[in-house]
Amino acid sequence: MLDFEFSTRFYHHIIIQVGGVICNDFAGQPVSVYQFFLDKSEDNFSGHASI
Repeated sequence: MLDFEFSTRFYHHIIIQVGGVICNDFAGQPVSVYQFFLDKSEDNFSGHASI
């Protein structure tokens, strides 16, 4: 389970980097907005995974 937790956060880190570049280059949206929605989805996911 620890390996799953680590890999999940590792891929989320990559998604944040890629998503931030896409938002800045194409959409012009601040990364904080993308981070906000990603955190919301992560909270829901971790809530289901903890059960």
